[in-house]
Amino acid sequence: MAEGSAGPAGSAGPAGVRFSLGLPAGWIALPTSPETLPRSIAEFEASSPTRPHLDDAQRAAVRADLERAVAAAQRQQKPARLRYAYLGGSEQPEVCAWASMEVFTTGGIDADTFARTVADTPPAAAVPEATVWRREVQQSELGSGSAVVLYDLVALPAAGDGTRALQQRLVVTIFPPAIDGVATIDGVAAQFHLSTDDLAAFGDFVGVGLAMAATITLHEGPST
Repeated sequence: MAEGSAGPAGSAGPAGVRFSLGLPAGWIALPTSPETLPRSIAEFEASSPTRPHLDDAQRAAVRADLERAVAAAQRQQKPARLRYAYLGGSEQPEVCAWASMEVFTTGGIDADTFARTVADTPPAAAVPEATVWRREVQQSELGSGSAVVLYDLVALPAAGDGTRALQQRLVVTIFPPAIDGVATIDGVAAQFHLSTDDLAAFGDFVGVGLAMAATITLHEGPST
């Protein structure tokens, strides 16, 4: 179970709101510093005894991928956003998917308004020269609250041979449930991102992402 808090100086979330996220097998939480990656990888292997351990070459490749991800996260300067990587492939484990989780203030926007805003916003890819080929927006009820689910199928920039790889991206924004019309935690929402360039990484990409998002819980408490 991955846990985090929102509210420290410079974070995007409101003070005193904590969250937890259930990580299925194969996921590793990214540290905030590249120096601690070897320990994180070793802990991941120790916690996954049924998976083949990485050999030296595989470990070096995985570490290089994770180092780039940690460096990119540091440049974004969003300390409240926690990030995770999926080491798929039972024979040759490699990083094949990424996820992140954060809590933010809503500014009074509810799930219905947020869903309309997302649906009315022209699709835009985060990567230059990428193209959003397909976008789907829907609302759903998860155990953790009312969710706005965004699915994008993105064509990435052309490689040297002219081919364009596809990326799947899922963004689930969860608004805490209301009891008798009053939000259990007012003015906040949780946002879960899942993306992969490997279309074979999951049998049901959206289903896997929604199952992970459904484990999210928000609760008020002291920040850590």
